[in-house]
Amino acid sequence: MKRVAFFTTTRAEFGILSPLISMMEKDKDFKVFLFVGGAHLKKKYGYTKKEIIDRGFKIDAEFNYLDNKEDSYSLSKSTGKSTIILSKIFSNFDFDFVCILGDRYELLSIAINAILFKKPIIHISGGEKTEGVIDDQIRHMITKCAHLHFVACKENADVIHTLGEPNWRVHVTG
Repeated sequence: MKRVAFFTTTRAEFGILSPLISMMEKDKDFKVFLFVGGAHLKKKYGYTKKEIIDRGFKIDAEFNYLDNKEDSYSLSKSTGKSTIILSKIFSNFDFDFVCILGDRYELLSIAINAILFKKPIIHISGGEKTEGVIDDQIRHMITKCAHLHFVACKENADVIHTLGEPNWRVHVTG
């Protein structure tokens, strides 16, 4: 049985992850862990943790790290705080893989812990392009940390290949 930890911090990425999580929960070859943090836990963003529970998902642990401000200092502080909080999750739960989606700065804390705890990273939605924001930098950092890549199209796979990832690690899944 493969034990896969899913980390989610926003409604948007959970909407994409939820069908995969549901399918894996029904498959006897997988044990799923769900860790919820970030915007899911803030009233300001709709407290979407409740939506996750209402949809029948079991949350194994929370990681609450967001400050109320969104300036560079606060985002950096939140990243540091998240790294510490997540280290406790990585210490307390026994899983084989880490699954993350996208390009948000919150993923950096997850990736750092996965590397330090020697957990292979599954990255969904790598290789995409965003002009004029930090998303590309973060996405490419996550790509270089990840072990398996599931991308939307061949063009995104090509971007990941230009970053040096071998063919067998990159899968076009739509």
